[in-house]
Amino acid sequence: MKSYFTMSRLAAAFAAALLPTQFSASAASPHNLAPRVAAIANPGAPPNCVSSDQFGNRNPKVHPPCSTPYGMTYGEWTAKWWQWVYSIPLESNPQLAGMPPQPDVDCSQGQSGPVWFLAAGFGGTAVRSCTVPTGVSIFFPVTNTYFGVIGFDCIHRGAFPNGYPAAFLPVSDCLANPWPHPDLGIGTQDQPNVHNYADLVKLVAAHLDDPGPIDAEIDGVSIRDLTAYRAQAPIFSVTTPSHNILGFVWPGIGPYGTGAADTYYPNGSDGYWLMLTPLTPGKHTVHFAAGAPPWLDVTYHLTVRPGH
Repeated sequence: MKSYFTMSRLAAAFAAALLPTQFSASAASPHNLAPRVAAIANPGAPPNCVSSDQFGNRNPKVHPPCSTPYGMTYGEWTAKWWQWVYSIPLESNPQLAGMPPQPDVDCSQGQSGPVWFLAAGFGGTAVRSCTVPTGVSIFFPVTNTYFGVIGFDCIHRGAFPNGYPAAFLPVSDCLANPWPHPDLGIGTQDQPNVHNYADLVKLVAAHLDDPGPIDAEIDGVSIRDLTAYRAQAPIFSVTTPSHNILGFVWPGIGPYGTGAADTYYPNGSDGYWLMLTPLTPGKHTVHFAAGAPPWLDVTYHLTVRPGH
């Protein structure tokens, strides 16, 4: 498990998550979500969506947390976001953009359809400027984490002197009940209550139940009830190109640090996300932060142009 960073943290483990932030594959080449597994609670739906009155929206510029924008839940969009982040080569990956002296980022990378993604970071402060088209919704994490194969939870250990993984388990073993190997994973080896993938989901959820200080502002207006925007992803795969971001996050560690093209499955994600309704043409500012003091603080200066 990515040590509970936010993709903003790990990246912050990657994205706004990388240590609790994590990535998603390309919107331009969308990956199919894996079939939902009965043992996994809450596949794709925020855990707080239990009554119809929660479908209201106190933030007019944000899709309600229990809604299904463009036919998918918030949780399903989080899986797409991770796939998008992992699909972009290291050299141009937006997770690493925005640090001085390079404030500009190409927001069009891997984007298509009615929803565009914004990256978070690996921690620290980032200020980014980019252009997006009219008519698209903007989706990004405030704080999150990923787990499963890309979180070092479904692996054989012990082949290296430092104990890092030697090989991934077969998918059937990772999803087994109970897990066949007691030392499974770096994030779970000291967790006596984690015996299968469903337990892993619960363990991560317990960490995210109290996200700590989180904040988001759109054009200077704070998002209200931010903790209502909790989303858990259904099980998903990520496909990486050669020289991918995993070579940056896990340098020299087993299959991760090679940066080789591959597909990783199964994976999960949990965290707090926002999907903005389409912005009006002109200049807009999106700001989000997590931690106290913020370990992640990201500002986007967006220019919205018709027909971009």
